[in-house]
Amino acid sequence: MRASAFAPANLSCIFRIVRGDTPETTHSLGIGFTIDKGVTATASLASKAEVLLHGKHVVISPVSIVLARLTDKPLLIELSSELLFGCGFGLSGAATLASAYAVNALLSLGKTAEQLAMLSHAAEVMAHTGLGDITAQYLGGFLMKSMPGSPLEAERLGITGKAYYKVFGPLDTASVITDRAKEKLINMAGEKALEAVSSLPHPSFPDILKVSLQFAEESGLLADKQVRELVGTITSRGGHASMIMLGNAVFSDSQFKGCEEAMISEQGAYVL
Repeated sequence: MRASAFAPANLSCIFRIVRGDTPETTHSLGIGFTIDKGVTATASLASKAEVLLHGKHVVISPVSIVLARLTDKPLLIELSSELLFGCGFGLSGAATLASAYAVNALLSLGKTAEQLAMLSHAAEVMAHTGLGDITAQYLGGFLMKSMPGSPLEAERLGITGKAYYKVFGPLDTASVITDRAKEKLINMAGEKALEAVSSLPHPSFPDILKVSLQFAEESGLLADKQVRELVGTITSRGGHASMIMLGNAVFSDSQFKGCEEAMISEQGAYVL
């Protein structure tokens, strides 16, 4: 017996950190969107617990945490993705949520999608691998989160179309979200950015990219030379671009040299 599920990648444009008393109430506010690429997870019963990514053994902490919370049975989780982990696509979250959906289906656990999303969100927070990707991956779409204390709630902005991106390399999420000095800068810049977007009657993708770039600069996150140079090249030619949060990667609303493309997707995680 096997069961499979898919969870979309999430590209974060702006964020600020909300510290709660528990992993369930710790989260982020901000703006981001899911795309038509992500992680597929296949769960099956096994003689020993193991997680494989493209056939190779991996340790993805939030996946291990959520599996332990769902069952004590040894399971094989097989993951696949066309995107790179650790580069700003929220793939640890996607792997966790897709695994949770697959295990729930395999073992007929009867958990609701919301319950699985909250378990996955808490696992991400505990592992310091993310604070808000699960919300987007559970709901799907171009979303704005502005309600402190409500990790799984978001407003749909109704933005559709294509996004273009280029990855230069990974950026360790934990090194950012556990650094209180960085958090202070991020939250000041994030609050300002959210207010700027909220003041617009109908924010567009270019609008959000412009605010995202300002946020990336003011938060101190836009530090990688290659990312800075590419963003500068795109904007100097009249385009809009910013840094994907959190990765040494660039995204834009227009094509540029060496880019890959994806569709902005309204589809959240689902069982295959």
